[in-house]
Amino acid sequence: MCHFEGMQAHATPFNSQPEAKREKSFVSKPTHAAEPYQKVLDGRKRPVRGLWIRGSRYYARIAVADFNTGRKVVRRVPLAGADSVAQMRRLLTDREDNAMPVLKRTPKFSEYADQYLDYFRTVKDAKRPKTLQTESGHLTALPR
Repeated sequence: MCHFEGMQAHATPFNSQPEAKREKSFVSKPTHAAEPYQKVLDGRKRPVRGLWIRGSRYYARIAVADFNTGRKVVRRVPLAGADSVAQMRRLLTDREDNAMPVLKRTPKFSEYADQYLDYFRTVKDAKRPKTLQTESGHLTALPR
């Protein structure tokens, strides 16, 4: 059995200073876990259908047609601004009118490279022909 003089390991010394003036003696380790999505509640503590919050950003969770297959897929669409409920309702009416923006992931690099080169070949005087030749050579050398 071991005996120690002084305080035990889990005890802290008494300090007469207020809590705000004391220095913190512990170090918190940062976590890299993403914040979870949480339901948004209205003024009467009832959940608002289809409205979620993550951190300080609001999201509308709606079913939209997939760009490639045409099947309905549930997506979380980020909302900007203060009146998130009105924006969500606007998204729902846009969905009914088939005026929704395309909700898809960023294209693969090979698709983007082809689109990039085609655009600058059609636009007049945007880039010199030698520049386009050099860029197309670089883009074909990259793995696709």
